Amino acid sequence: MKLLAIIEDTIRESIAKKTMIGFFAISNVILLIMLLIALFSDFDINVKLQGMEQFSNGASPLETLVRTMEVMIANLLYMAAIFLSIFATASIMPNTLEKGAIDLLLSKPVSRSTILAGKLIGGTLIVFFNVAYYIIGMWLIISFRTGYWDSGFLLTIFPITFAFVVLYVFLLFIGVTTRSSALGIILTYGFLIILAPLLAKREVFLYAISSSETYRGFVDVLYYLLPKPDDISSLMNNVILHSEINWMPVWSSAAFAGVLYGLTQYIFNRKDF
Repeated sequence: MKLLAIIEDTIRESIAKKTMIGFFAISNVILLIMLLIALFSDFDINVKLQGMEQFSNGASPLETLVRTMEVMIANLLYMAAIFLSIFATASIMPNTLEKGAIDLLLSKPVSRSTILAGKLIGGTLIVFFNVAYYIIGMWLIISFRTGYWDSGFLLTIFPITFAFVVLYVFLLFIGVTTRSSALGIILTYGFLIILAPLLAKREVFLYAISSSETYRGFVDVLYYLLPKPDDISSLMNNVILHSEINWMPVWSSAAFAGVLYGLTQYIFNRKDF
C-alpha cells in the first residue's frame, strides 16, 4: 500500500505540472490529423500497391506497404516520446528531494527503497500509458484505412517504454546525486543525440579516429556497457517487419539500468537530509 501511495503521488505530481497532459494533448492532435487524412484524403491504396511486389520479400504488397508506413511512424514516435518523456520526468526526483518534501516523506513509515521504486514505477506508468494510447490509436486508424491488421505495430509499445525506463534510471541517479533536473536533461539529451549514435555506428565514425587496438577496445567496452537506444530502435523496426531480433541491446541495457539503479539506491540510502 505504501508503494502504491508513492506511485499515485508521482502520477498526481506529473498531472499537476501539466507536462504529461501536454504529451497526451500532442498525441490527440496527431491522431486527429491522421484520422482526418484517413477519412477524407484521396489516397488510393490499390494505386500504391502497384509495383510493390519487387520490394515485398515474400510478404504481400499490402503487408509491405503497411509495415513500411508503421516503421516510419514508430521511428518518429520513438524519438519524440523519449525526448518528451525525459523532459517531463526529469524533475520528479529533484522535486522529491526538495527541503520540506523529503522531510515529510521520511517522517512517514516508508522506506527509502519504497520511495525510489515508487518514483521509478510511477514515471514509467505515465509514459507507458501515453505511448500505448498513441500506438493503439494509430494502429486502429491505419488498420481501418488499409484493411490490414498487424499486431507487430502494437508491440512497439514495449521497446519504446523500455528505452525510456533505462534512461529514466539515469535521470533518477542524477536527481539523487545532484538534485538537478536541468543537468539530467542535458546529459541525457547529449547521450541520445551525440554519444549513442556514434557508438552504434562506431565502425564507421569512431574507428576512423585511430587504428589502435587499445582505443578500439575501449570504444567497444563503452558500447557494450552503456544503453543502446539506437539498437533498440532497430529492434523495434524488426518487430514491425517480423524480422529476426537481436536481443543483446535489451539485455545489456537492462544490466546497465539494474546496476545503476542499485547504485542510486545505495547513495539515496546513505544521504542525509
